[in-house]
Amino acid sequence: MNEFITMEDNRFSSFPRTQRKNDPQNDRPKKAFSLVELLVVIAIIAILASLVVSRITNASLDSSQRIADQQQAALQQALNAWAVATASTSSLSATRTAYTASTNKLALISNYLDPKTYEHFTESASTATQIKTEALTKIGGHLTFGAWSSATNYPIISYQATTN
Repeated sequence: MNEFITMEDNRFSSFPRTQRKNDPQNDRPKKAFSLVELLVVIAIIAILASLVVSRITNASLDSSQRIADQQQAALQQALNAWAVATASTSSLSATRTAYTASTNKLALISNYLDPKTYEHFTESASTATQIKTEALTKIGGHLTFGAWSSATNYPIISYQATTN
């Protein structure tokens, strides 16, 4: 039997078979990852995971901010509708007086809010002066009804940061 591999065997080596089988490089065990390599990979995975978690957290806060903005806009539209409707049946001065005298401004504009929206505002931790919903609590604030003290200004719904 021929010890050398030939081209006819579809092998491209000129070493004898016995030499290739007993080659010291073939007898070595396969190399595994070193501890340093493993720690580097774990560190990279931890960094990537922290980036993903921070993105998810920021997305949650962004969505809460958008919901709070929508709630502020809904209250402002209801306040505007109430003021226009009331001023059309009486004077602007009487409308301002009614607004200023009201102790529960949310109830004052309740007919101009969608019933489910009004229910949402009243079920949350709102008071007569502050509107606090879950979204507003997540971003650390509340909505307040602005003062209407003169004929030159107009009451607005404003966002206030909650202080502890």
